[in-house]
Amino acid sequence: MKTAKIFTRAVIGATLCCVTTFLPVNGQAEAVSTLDASPARIAFNGSGDLLVTDYIFGQVLTVAPDTLEIIGEMNVNGRPLGIAWADDLIYVGNTTTGQVEVYNGAGQEQFILGYGDHPIKTPQDIAISDHNVYVIDGSEKIVKIFARDGAYVGAIPESGRDRNMLANPTAIALDDINEQIFVSDYGDLGGDRAIAPRIQVFGFDGVLLYSITSGAGGKYRFTMPQGLTLNENQQLFMIDSLTAQIHIFDATNGNLLSKVKGSGIDSGVFAMKMPLDLVIDSATNDVFVTNNMMASIQVFAGAGGI
Repeated sequence: MKTAKIFTRAVIGATLCCVTTFLPVNGQAEAVSTLDASPARIAFNGSGDLLVTDYIFGQVLTVAPDTLEIIGEMNVNGRPLGIAWADDLIYVGNTTTGQVEVYNGAGQEQFILGYGDHPIKTPQDIAISDHNVYVIDGSEKIVKIFARDGAYVGAIPESGRDRNMLANPTAIALDDINEQIFVSDYGDLGGDRAIAPRIQVFGFDGVLLYSITSGAGGKYRFTMPQGLTLNENQQLFMIDSLTAQIHIFDATNGNLLSKVKGSGIDSGVFAMKMPLDLVIDSATNDVFVTNNMMASIQVFAGAGGI
């Protein structure tokens, strides 16, 4: 199991509740800061800064990746969850309005996805390909597909909810090169037939290609698969919200390659609680994780380039 060097850097939000954590000083965790935030989903914008949704305070935060200082705030009329960026536009999944709201860099709404006959009840994660926008609807338990301009294209599964294909989808990532869609799925332990937690892999045509399934034990064991991201080596990174481990798979066949411990260091000072999402900086291979219940962003230095 791989253990990476880990930092927690300054993220300051509104004043409501507080968590004490550590900041790096000359590479050492020495300074202390009080954080207030509920970081959920995370993505990079075109300038290389981080976009982080804060669903309690109703904001999208722009965060500098080197210092984790907040350098911008955009208020959302509701609770934002999913986040993505493309063509100088910010796509925000608003769980209050049941839509994906699309903003320009100045925070002005341009158009929406999910209206009329195709609402998105719980837009909890978003991924964007060259042509389409893919949205996890956590209530309807499907992936809804829209064109970049907001027109409805279709869904996965095509016929609607099917627990055999998607039981409780949570997060999504795309591989444009190989035209594959990766979806985290909590599974379903109720009903007549239990479905274990898994990652479902679809083609762009919506056909299920294969599953990465949690086993009863051993190296493939995971429990609450959440955020997904890919590095430039065709490796798929998944954060397990319950165990706070990052699982790293070969994206071409689903084989497990490695894991990164959630605590990062032996003392456990930086242990994660309910991490929800992750992204990789392609220039540094740093992995950024939204550590939700610790109100922080964790940085695993260099862990994205195994």
